[in-house]
Amino acid sequence: MRAHPRPIPLRALALALLLSSACNDSSPTAPELPPRPSALTIVISDPNGALAGREDAIRQWIQDIFDTAARQISVSGTIVTVTTDLGRVIPGWGVGGFTLNAANVELAVDPRLDDALLAQRLPQMAAHELHHVARYRGPGYGQTLLEALVSEGLADHYAVDLLAIVPPWSRALSASDLELWLERAREELDSPGYDHGAWFIGRGTMPVWAGYSIGFELVSRYRAAHPGATAASLVDTPAEAFRPR
Repeated sequence: MRAHPRPIPLRALALALLLSSACNDSSPTAPELPPRPSALTIVISDPNGALAGREDAIRQWIQDIFDTAARQISVSGTIVTVTTDLGRVIPGWGVGGFTLNAANVELAVDPRLDDALLAQRLPQMAAHELHHVARYRGPGYGQTLLEALVSEGLADHYAVDLLAIVPPWSRALSASDLELWLERAREELDSPGYDHGAWFIGRGTMPVWAGYSIGFELVSRYRAAHPGATAASLVDTPAEAFRPR
């Protein structure tokens, strides 16, 4: 949800280069190669053991979706931390996600969620957050409402492209309500002071998940007008390209 890593280090190669240079007086000293982070680091933070017996499966589900994503978008060097913080879990869904920056993702799991649902929803959330990671490395998540709508819409489309799971927040509004709130959003599209919690979580008169549904629709319209475009190919596309006309 809102966005708000590791190949094995080449130390052996670096050492070989340095030794070669040391033995050849006619060659300049080879520069030291910085250690490369591995493609993915998975940390399970579960102090109470609520996920005991499921850690290997959780790691494998995340690794599998990462391996697919890494062939399409820039996610190498990501650290994914899995917690059982229920305050981070999406109500009624049992999993939540938060992308801290271009290298760190948190996934929250309700340990009461059964294995069959967890096997579907955890990879879906991981795909969503990994798209945020890649977009952070390009144009960024964004500061305005339009940028946030597009970042979330693209992330949801990416998860759908990979897993064919349309989450409830992507289609939370009826067609008529979608148009109504899209018109309302036009007034704030360029505002960096928009209320993220209201637009995306829902409070006051705002319906729950309105922002996610609007963002999903904006990306859907763009893709309909640009056959062949995918959420992966659009990861670095500026939000302005999705502005509703």
